[in-house]
Amino acid sequence: MAILVRIVLLGVMFVVALAAIAVGAALFIDPNQFKPTITGLAEDVTGLWLNLEGDLSWSVFPRMSIVAHDIQADWTPQPEAPFLSAERLAIGVELWPLLSTEPELRINRVALAGLRLELQRDASGRGNWEAPASGDAGAGADGSAGFDAWRFDRVTVTDAVVRYVDLAAGQTLMIHEMDVEASNVTLGEAFPLAIHLNFDLQNQATHVLMDIVTDVTIDRTYTYVKLDALNVDGELRRQGFQAVSYSLSGRMSSDADKGTGTVELDEFNFGTARLTMSAQASHLYEVPKLTGHLDVDVPDTSTLSSQLGIGEIAIERVALAMNYDIEGQAVSLTNIQLTLDDTTLAGKLELTDEEIPNLNFALETDALLLDRYLATAEAQPSTATLPSNVLDTPFFEREMLPALHWRGRITAKKVVAEDLEFHGAELITRHRNGVVSNSLNIGSILEGRLRANAELDATAEPRWSMKVVVDQIRAQAIYKWLGFDADIKGHFDVSGEFVAAGNTQMQLANSITGDVNMDGGQGSTSIAEIKDVGRSIAVLAGREKKVVKWPDVIDYQHLVGSAHLEGLQDQHLTFALDNFELRGQGGYDLANDSIDYKVTVVFRNKYDSFRVPDIFAGVGWPVRCKGRLDDESLCNLRKEAAASIITQLLTKQVARGLIKGIGGIITAPVKLIKKPEKKEPEK
Repeated sequence: MAILVRIVLLGVMFVVALAAIAVGAALFIDPNQFKPTITGLAEDVTGLWLNLEGDLSWSVFPRMSIVAHDIQADWTPQPEAPFLSAERLAIGVELWPLLSTEPELRINRVALAGLRLELQRDASGRGNWEAPASGDAGAGADGSAGFDAWRFDRVTVTDAVVRYVDLAAGQTLMIHEMDVEASNVTLGEAFPLAIHLNFDLQNQATHVLMDIVTDVTIDRTYTYVKLDALNVDGELRRQGFQAVSYSLSGRMSSDADKGTGTVELDEFNFGTARLTMSAQASHLYEVPKLTGHLDVDVPDTSTLSSQLGIGEIAIERVALAMNYDIEGQAVSLTNIQLTLDDTTLAGKLELTDEEIPNLNFALETDALLLDRYLATAEAQPSTATLPSNVLDTPFFEREMLPALHWRGRITAKKVVAEDLEFHGAELITRHRNGVVSNSLNIGSILEGRLRANAELDATAEPRWSMKVVVDQIRAQAIYKWLGFDADIKGHFDVSGEFVAAGNTQMQLANSITGDVNMDGGQGSTSIAEIKDVGRSIAVLAGREKKVVKWPDVIDYQHLVGSAHLEGLQDQHLTFALDNFELRGQGGYDLANDSIDYKVTVVFRNKYDSFRVPDIFAGVGWPVRCKGRLDDESLCNLRKEAAASIITQLLTKQVARGLIKGIGGIITAPVKLIKKPEKKEPEK
């Protein structure tokens, strides 16, 4: 026990002796004699002029250190506004070299407190922290000089504040708190580094907490930097929203001599999103080239969007995998696999580096659910009229056309839009010198086919030219899409071709021309509305009994129709259903959603499905269809004209009866007169 006490006492005496020696060194060695050494070291390592205008002092606790206050550094000896300043600099030194006959300063620790960095990038893109090319910077600005003989046991930066302003972009980044700690710092060897950051983004709307831990290797020429075992953790906070945590692990490296670099992210988690990436960079000081692979997976977009406050996202899951190759402005993306919920989009994309870039792409998807991915516009009430400024608003402005040429193809096995499903869709698009050409082919839509071409000429005033061809579209499929039960049971095919030109709704509508033909084959349908027209005519003549006996639904043998358009205001329609025929001419008012048609209805007695009195067969009956499409009484029989026709028909019928009767009276006596019998001559 006594031996142990002696050892402890001996240790205490040794510590006291060291403290006395340190105090003696502090009393008899002027630290200001080391100013040139300290400023020279800063100049050799960083190229910066370090200004230590105040006196240096000693600090013996907790370690022997030289302390400086109010430090400034910049690229010139007397800057107007230095970009670097600090409240306190403590330089830990080794004691025994100071006690030699020729005191030598050997630094083993550096502690910087109250660091302030005012970083600014001017309108030309140059930062004030970048070494000037004029040669006014210190000797180490090019990284040629070093302190390879130096080793730091510990380097710390506390209570640092950094303000970054980009005048060209109008952006500001404020780091309110930055702490840095490194130990066993030796050039050419890996040493641990920890950094804590607390800063704002987007004009202080977003607050970020970040902790970085890594092993750093810096070569003796300061041109090669490597970060191993890199781990980043933190939180992103926005006022009024839930905080989002994130983490990152991987490794990075850069070689200034070779102009190369690598980035490998084993895992980057941001909220519910996960990202992995590998990248290799080369020719960083010529035309930078970057190649690698990217893999992103966001399994729960709703939670992430809620945390970020970016609104509701219709897509629940997003995943992206691709290889990339970037050289200057040229970009090549290959093996693209984009997943949106149950939809997968695959293909490639290439952007060339030219005066006018060229974009080439080829993409294909198994299913494109536009109703899910795109916001559905609120339906306008049918009674609302469209204002003229909406109808005359251009679809496209020249400024909307991007400054690049493109050519590409998109194919989809299945597309759903506005609750309409179609299959085998192919879109080919091309832009060259202000002219955009689009070609769309759909192999199956409403049980038929569709082809469409649209060309936009934006070389002067933008103008669209469109052509649409439909082939054997089934009416039943249209009815099903519109959501009501079809009266017609059978194959009702629609085929036609339309063209239009313009850049507003009104221009396109007024220029539309084309023809459409309909063939219903044989089937069954309701004739309730036709029955109402027939009854209206028969009532005027007092002969409605035969019409009343018509069935409400018939098995028809003949159903055809056609339409010819020369703009909205000049339309010609024909329609025939067994014994019913309709011919109409008129127009449609787009602004008021109304029509004005003069229609002629003809009844014939070719088929047995429904018949009219013979007196009405083959007669053209006038009907006027005028008003809004949602009016209940849109079409009405022109009763005065119909009554006049009936009067004429009845008059003709009576006249024919009188003539027939008078003729019978006149011919009756003649029939009664007998011819004399012809006698045989006597022998």
